[in-house]
Amino acid sequence: MKCKKFNLIEVVLAIGILAIGITSVISLFPIGFQETRDSIAENYSSEAADSMLAFLARESYDPTTWNNLFGTSGAIPGSKPTSTETSTSGWTHEEGDIYSTGNNGIYGLKVSSLIGDSNITDFTGEVLIWKSQVENIRAAGQSIGALSYDEAVALNLEISWPVEKPYAYRNKNTYYLELFNYNQ
Repeated sequence: MKCKKFNLIEVVLAIGILAIGITSVISLFPIGFQETRDSIAENYSSEAADSMLAFLARESYDPTTWNNLFGTSGAIPGSKPTSTETSTSGWTHEEGDIYSTGNNGIYGLKVSSLIGDSNITDFTGEVLIWKSQVENIRAAGQSIGALSYDEAVALNLEISWPVEKPYAYRNKNTYYLELFNYNQ
């Protein structure tokens, strides 16, 4: 029985088809890496927003803190602050992963992992927080309308990342929480 060998044209075609297939598979890796990075950043942003809003909710139980943070002339601004950050160099550490930027209503967020003996920054984001009035309240079937800042506050929080990009080109998530003052 005679064994048939492949000719040169068949070998070249087979190598060409393999090269196209391998190149197609390899070209999907950067897309997969980017999607993984984006999903990790989405998780960090939602966890950070939850932590920050929970911290502010906990602080709202103290009447003095309520006035200092949420009152008419409180520390949290009544309109959305303007982002100016494009680096983390001016940030000072506050608590946990939260950093102060020196601007009212603008905070930094850094999440790091300890790998070996060094800290690796996994996520850097900017947090913009501002307050607005709680509106369209209905109680016992009656419309109350808007509440004053002494009675309730609506917190708006926007996280944008990565900080190294200009604000217009960052990914952004916005969160909202209503707090009611039970201390009055």
